[in-house]
Formats: sequence, structure tokens, C-alpha cells
Amino acid sequence: MDTTSYALHYKDSILEIKWAIFPKSAYFTLSNLSKSNFQILWDQAAFVNEYGQSKKIFHNGVQLIDASRPHAPSTVVSGTSINKWISSSENIIYLPPNSQTDGQWLVENIYIDPQGKVQSEVADKTKSGLGKQIIFTIPISQNGKTYAYNFHFHADSYVVKREQEYAPGRTKVLFFFLLTGILLVVR
Repeated sequence: MDTTSYALHYKDSILEIKWAIFPKSAYFTLSNLSKSNFQILWDQAAFVNEYGQSKKIFHNGVQLIDASRPHAPSTVVSGTSINKWISSSENIIYLPPNSQTDGQWLVENIYIDPQGKVQSEVADKTKSGLGKQIIFTIPISQNGKTYAYNFHFHADSYVVKREQEYAPGRTKVLFFFLLTGILLVVR
């Protein structure tokens, strides 16, 4: 995915990161700008939803069935980049087989309502996420030091991209939030 068209980015002497935020996940390109390799410490990484609830994250490269288990660190060699999809491991559900379908894994949206129900069915429900903040914490280990980068995002609006029928008579509205800037990066 090309993140050059997204305005969500951060750069310091160690790394540069470009983000794209979607309903179910976030995508980033992380470049190592330093002279030393570093590792992303996935077991310390977190997603904080708009209600301040901290959740474990998983990344592409981990099977959905293993999303809540420990994840090995990813090494980013000096002068190289890594591309990752990340999401909350608590938003993974398994639908067991029935007479109409085989069993399937689903990743629900990372925006939830106050009662803890995942919002994924109707675009109007997503309005409750507008004006709220989410945080992704990405810990980096380099030369014996750990830096916890906290990326704060603020949801201003969303755009409905398309609708898709995912079960007989049930339509899921696929959309994404347009987030304005990184409000704060704490390292």
C-alpha cells in the first residue's frame, strides 16, 4: 500500500513512520533512519480505543488464531523499511461452521460503542467515534534502550467507500475514518 498520499506521518532521528487508518486496522510504513538496527517489541505494543481501553495488538504475519499469543519482535535493519497492518487482537471473532457457511475468522472494527459492542454494520454508528482519539503504542528497542512511541490520532470524519453483502440479506458498509494529523507523539 502506498502511504505517500496520507498526511499522517512522524519523523525523528531514529525512525520515520507513515500511517493510514481504516475501520478494522491501521497500516504503516516504518523506516529505520538510524545507523543501528532496531526491533519492534510486539508484546509491548498496544491499541487504546476512544474510551481509553488498552488492547493487545497483532500484526500481519501472525495468524488470526494466534493473535492473542506472544509475538516475536520484528527487526528493522538500518536504512530499511517495514510495512505492517495492525489491529486489536480483541476484535477477532470466529464464526463456527453452520449449514450455510464454513467456519470463518472476522476482524471487527477497532471503534466500539460504550457498551463494548463492536460497530461494523451501519455507517451511522461510526459517528460516535468522531471527535474522539485513539492511540497506537509501538515500542522500539535499540542498543539496549526501549522507546515507547505513542501515536495519538483524532477522528474528524469518515467516508463511505462501498457496501458489500457479507451474508444473505446482511450488508456491511465499508468505510474509513479520515484522521487529521498526529496530535501527539510521546517518546
